[in-house]
Amino acid sequence: MSGTDSRVMRGAALGHWSAMRPHTSVGLLLNSAFVGISTVALPLALAERGTGKAGIAAFFVVAAVGSAVLNLSIGRRLLARGSPRWGIALCAAAAAVGMSMMCVPLPPQLTYPIALAIACNTVNYPQYMAIAAEHAESASRIGAARVICVLGYLAGLGLFSVATQARDATGISGLPLYAAVVVAVASALCAWLPREARPTRPPGGGGSARSNRRRSGVVVLVCFAAALLLLRSVDSLRQVYLPLYGYSLHLAPSTISAFFALTAVVEILVLVPVGIVADRLGNQRSFLVLSVLGGVSFLPLVAELNLPWLFLSQALYALFIAGFQSIGIVLMGEVLGSGAGGGALSYVVLAQAGTTLGVVMPIFAPGYTGSVFTAAVICCLISAALLLLGIRRDRRVGGEERRSVGGAACPQSC
Repeated sequence: MSGTDSRVMRGAALGHWSAMRPHTSVGLLLNSAFVGISTVALPLALAERGTGKAGIAAFFVVAAVGSAVLNLSIGRRLLARGSPRWGIALCAAAAAVGMSMMCVPLPPQLTYPIALAIACNTVNYPQYMAIAAEHAESASRIGAARVICVLGYLAGLGLFSVATQARDATGISGLPLYAAVVVAVASALCAWLPREARPTRPPGGGGSARSNRRRSGVVVLVCFAAALLLLRSVDSLRQVYLPLYGYSLHLAPSTISAFFALTAVVEILVLVPVGIVADRLGNQRSFLVLSVLGGVSFLPLVAELNLPWLFLSQALYALFIAGFQSIGIVLMGEVLGSGAGGGALSYVVLAQAGTTLGVVMPIFAPGYTGSVFTAAVICCLISAALLLLGIRRDRRVGGEERRSVGGAACPQSC
């Protein structure tokens, strides 16, 4: 693809970004900011309270299982109703209540209801993705939404760093958690901002993608879904255990936050190039390459190399995560014939199952050493094997090639 094509892709993405109303763009930004700040704040807050490794793992397992149940029940119904404002506001408010309960000393038995409340925030991501794709379910539209998500995540990490420094300066404990509460409340209020008018759809539209996808068979669906689940387990393992690994090395919280911030910054820079590569290779092949790249990025952690190598590994990991989430959403939407909203919902459900697996896998590894990340390398290799099997099966059955990230599936008659 030429430089002109790259500029066209960037311009189209920015055009779709500017076309989004504040309800969608600000909503995605705040939703992702909450994820960013809680990614580091929750594991460290639990560790500082003296919660053991098994207790921290149990907290995130409950949150992951609860998130899957919430998305399959409440999330699916909200999507069917057109993602109403009150549903988005209630889910964000529930997350705010859960995070506020983390700010005060509470009996240990309340830890798991808190995890369920915080998990309500995950219901809103598929809602916003479905709203963003209502007018144009294209690569540029989904790509613009993805850029907003990464910027929000990065803003959340920056807010955590600022809140941590303010806590150290003032001696007020729990400031990072208070900041997360503020973000969740703002997210709930954002649900009432002006929203784009819903476009009219021609009757029967979108059925061909579903019928074409069914011809690829159950084996392809199982292979792709299992690979996505395993790759998401890798991401959740990193989210939970990388802060704890840094904590065990006595790194400053700001340094631990910098790991995630570096990944987010690099991710923003490589989103367009990754999209160009995916356009050339197709979504399936790109997913295969990303799974191998993800495994390679964990090798410096497994080898317990020094700090510069750890930062390099997180920059490499950004290439993996930049394509993984966008391609995963689109791929599941194409497999199920359900569009971006259904693809995001399926992604979230599989992601929470993967989160559970990722949190539990290292539980028997000693402490928070580099051996914790060996499971991530193994999962990436298994995912690569599953994707290779699925791609070959899809070709054998005559399944269509998926070209660009967020692009529509090409019918077999193409």
